[in-house]
Amino acid sequence: ILERDGQFYMLYCGRVFTGDRSAGPQWETSSFETVCLATSPDLVHWTKDPANPTTDEMAATAAAIRRYQEVFDTH
Repeated sequence: ILERDGQFYMLYCGRVFTGDRSAGPQWETSSFETVCLATSPDLVHWTKDPANPTTDEMAATAAAIRRYQEVFDTH
């Protein structure tokens, strides 16, 4: 968790299920984990980034990290 200008940012692992839930328990095997971003003004109430997650594993992880880097880029 990092803080910038009174806003807290946290990267966390999320799971995207791409299978068909009606298929029963095996639907969970059609999934992947991705990096997601959440923000908080007080470390108690968190808001998931609206771009979390996508169904494209690499794109979701890259997007969350890119958003995180934009916040902490010190140009």
